[in-house]
Amino acid sequence: MKLKKKFYLNFSSIPELTKKARNKKKNYKNAELNKLIKLSSSKSFVGVEFPYFRFFANSKSINYLKNYLNHNNQSYIIDCEKKFSKTELKKLILISNQIGTKFIRIKCSNILSCERYRYKKKWNAKVQSIVKKINQIKPLLKKYKIKLAIENHQDLDSCDLIDIIKKVGKNYVGINFDVGNSFATCEIPIEFLKKTRKYIINVHLKDYIILPTNKGYSLHKCPIMDGDSQINKVLNLLKKYRLKAPVSIELGAKTPREIKVRSKNFFQNFIKEKNNKFKNADYIMDTANNNFKNIDKLKKLISLNEINMLNKSLKNLNQ
Repeated sequence: MKLKKKFYLNFSSIPELTKKARNKKKNYKNAELNKLIKLSSSKSFVGVEFPYFRFFANSKSINYLKNYLNHNNQSYIIDCEKKFSKTELKKLILISNQIGTKFIRIKCSNILSCERYRYKKKWNAKVQSIVKKINQIKPLLKKYKIKLAIENHQDLDSCDLIDIIKKVGKNYVGINFDVGNSFATCEIPIEFLKKTRKYIINVHLKDYIILPTNKGYSLHKCPIMDGDSQINKVLNLLKKYRLKAPVSIELGAKTPREIKVRSKNFFQNFIKEKNNKFKNADYIMDTANNNFKNIDKLKKLISLNEINMLNKSLKNLNQ
């Protein structure tokens, strides 16, 4: 099957297949990783996205990786393995320069499901700490002309990201827009895209089926375009805005993410646009309740294994 559009394959979509490649020895050659790159090429992806240090121990493996990519006609998007780590980023900036990538995708916390209460200080302090850390490595970013692509990793919302960019400078940082993750911070993907489009430098095309829970709603992994993220509208807007950001197919995590909007403290940790969050939460809850009426059909989609889910995604995108 030939993809009609140019997409990258994010290896987080296929965690079972990547297990062998994530060996503890992290050999220089890593033949198992080469198999994954071949898989990506065989499915007509234009490139791959993964954290360098998930599969290699150090920069000595760069030439092997470049050979794997060139041999299979694949491009590469480099991710930071850990949450914001200056030590790792300094190494990745040098690796990016050698490989020829222009940005590094990063996450700024290990918070999921927008559980901001796990950060013991006020959320504004978290945002300011990110600004401070990026400023500390700006000279290196400037020297090698590398940017950081901060993901909305179910922690930061569009307001936080725009605030960080304005304080640090758009020459140093942009947004990795994860489409499905918008729901975690009570944002609608289309609105998130419209609001942040001039800052987006990478896209994770992720879809979720939303279902109701006692405490709010849960986000369930599903094939791309079979969920509630309005992927077709997202793709049309990317075209309309002429965004040149690469787009990676990223299936969600196996474990559903529960967004506890009925918790009394959930909305207290947002800095801006709380009223809009309330409105969006109601809209998302309505979507979840409507989905529950078709739960038997949706369960079949949610329960697909990763390779069948990936293949279903590609089929949907080609239609």
